[in-house]
Amino acid sequence: ETRARLRWLGVAAAWRSLKATLADTPIVATLRPPASRHHLMQVEARSLRYAYAVHDGQAIEFDDAVRERRPRAAVIAAQRTISHGLFGGFSAYDYIVCTRLKPLRVVLDAAGDDELDSEDSESEGWHGTLSFAENFRGDRRFKVDDADRQLIVAEGEVATGLRAAPDGPDAFLRWFAEYARRVEARAYRVAPVMPNGPFDTTGVVLFPDADAGDDCRVAE
Repeated sequence: ETRARLRWLGVAAAWRSLKATLADTPIVATLRPPASRHHLMQVEARSLRYAYAVHDGQAIEFDDAVRERRPRAAVIAAQRTISHGLFGGFSAYDYIVCTRLKPLRVVLDAAGDDELDSEDSESEGWHGTLSFAENFRGDRRFKVDDADRQLIVAEGEVATGLRAAPDGPDAFLRWFAEYARRVEARAYRVAPVMPNGPFDTTGVVLFPDADAGDDCRVAE
């Protein structure tokens, strides 16, 4: 019970920090209400479940336009929201990445693609990993395993990926809290993700403006 309380307090603190730091950006307005209990109970990674108990991912206009197959003009107009992903992005030449927190229903519907059966798990829900965040193209994905001990970032069609946080208990919480700390410290600044782009790309830029750990240093 104590561990669960500390986990909840950690997730809530990260959410408060992010929303306070990003209060003047369009990102906060994309955050959805809490996920339903039905969907929450299907998530085995506890700290990820707690995060979705606060906000059920993001509602981003570009994603909706693509999913609903709106007219081309409407999709082009919605491109201005591509950079509103909660977990920030970067660009190189004409390539842009910006990672959004997916609605839990979408995460669970796609869980079969990431499923890795765990024979020793007796709990209900999805066994394996959940891709909880991804770029708008789906070519950069963050995944956490059901035990909440491993969190990776996968690129392209590769199922595996690089560790985004050290292995251990509450992997999602540790990653989420560290990201919130870096945003609050302005190591990750709010600015155009694609400078001089064809439309406004204001969002969280992942090229650091300040040192914030061994894996987050300003290039010399």
